[in-house]
Amino acid sequence: MKKIFSLMLVLTLLVSVSSVGLAHWLEDDYDFGGEVVTIADFWTGGVFNEGRGAAHLAAIEEKYNAVIQFVWPGGDHNAFVQNIATFVMEGAPYVIFEGQNQWIYYAAAEGLLLPLTDILDQGYYDSLPAGIGEVMPEHNSFFGEVYGFESSWMGGPDKFFQETQSVYWNKELFARENLPDLYELYESGQWTWENFKDIAVKATADTDGDGEIDQWGFTTRGTPTDPGTIEYFIYMNGGEPVRFEDGRLLFTMNEPAAIEALEFVRELVDLGVYLDYGIWGPWQDGNIAMNINIPSELYGTHENHFINQVNFEFGYVPLPKGPRAEDHIAVNRLTCFGVLPLTAKNPKGLIALYHDLYEFTSYQEPFTLGPVYNGRAMNARSANRVADVYWNDVIGVNAPDLGTIETLMWMSENVTAMGPFELYFAVDGYTDTISDIVNGVKPPETGIAEIQPMIQTFFDELFRYY
Repeated sequence: MKKIFSLMLVLTLLVSVSSVGLAHWLEDDYDFGGEVVTIADFWTGGVFNEGRGAAHLAAIEEKYNAVIQFVWPGGDHNAFVQNIATFVMEGAPYVIFEGQNQWIYYAAAEGLLLPLTDILDQGYYDSLPAGIGEVMPEHNSFFGEVYGFESSWMGGPDKFFQETQSVYWNKELFARENLPDLYELYESGQWTWENFKDIAVKATADTDGDGEIDQWGFTTRGTPTDPGTIEYFIYMNGGEPVRFEDGRLLFTMNEPAAIEALEFVRELVDLGVYLDYGIWGPWQDGNIAMNINIPSELYGTHENHFINQVNFEFGYVPLPKGPRAEDHIAVNRLTCFGVLPLTAKNPKGLIALYHDLYEFTSYQEPFTLGPVYNGRAMNARSANRVADVYWNDVIGVNAPDLGTIETLMWMSENVTAMGPFELYFAVDGYTDTISDIVNGVKPPETGIAEIQPMIQTFFDELFRYY
């Protein structure tokens, strides 16, 4: 059941927004001489087709003396890389691409992107809204260079943590089964794998006596063999599935923290406390104690999102920590950036135009088309207003309790970026190996030892490390 918090209560939790006092290159005048500027964005410019959006587009074209056209960046990393490669081969000077971080690794490895390390200075990061600039440098660096700037897709204050998973818990089920309060466990430092497993075991039950389990301990947003599921458990235990070391990307699932995480997931599956795809029915029906899932389930518009489906009291708490972890972790799986092809000319002008169009920084006055917080392209995002709208009108209205707000604030301030884990899903046999491990067909050490040489060879060839 949703509870609406007072504006004053949520305002006390707001993060501070940096202000910029000095002139910056984002404020400079740029003239593209009437040339076409191509923007490959995930919504192909749809927000600018009519009304205020169309008027805003015309104003930006006049300001920069440019003709702006929109194209599709691609639906996966192969299409993304191919589309950028086409512009590079044509020598296109004025092109901007939006892309997911996992796709950008491929494009950077192929030498198709223009490094922006010397362009995105501290003044640039300070100009971005709602704390984005504070955590962005950790997320937009690839292979020692910065390639990504703020983009329109998946924007807003939760840009860098909306794919960061934490644990939703069914308070009513917990009370009925006499299970401990997760907020109290977390605050006392006892929110650990051991207690997570103990709760999951006690919550799993045959409630109607027909011999079939109909109440489960937990579920996850994806199955353990989906990209970005097993990885969360590795990070919970202080490990990493991949790591950059001496300029080389290493596959590190053979290290103790990762092996222990794989064994833990296998144990949970073997105990029968885990339900695949439980978020799409059993959770909404109140039959699952814990749901490892993303924040936007609180406020999304999809018919299956919690805001539309859940009719019981629930909370949201950070992921439990494994025995090797020193603290809890907030790790983000997916982020999107703008990037420039290697052949781009006038990169500062392109970034300034793009930011003016989508109004990303504190330098722009927003036009009246407001932000949307469900993964769609966002514009009209003045630095202060976007924070107010998000924390007060979105989270403040839809969060079920104060603990959920505190978890979201903690996530936004402590988020770290996942490494390029999706790359190794391209290696034949990886998914089957994880499936064998999770289902007890192979011990983690054996399965990972079999697949590790192939994945490391793939990395070395992809990134030309010889």
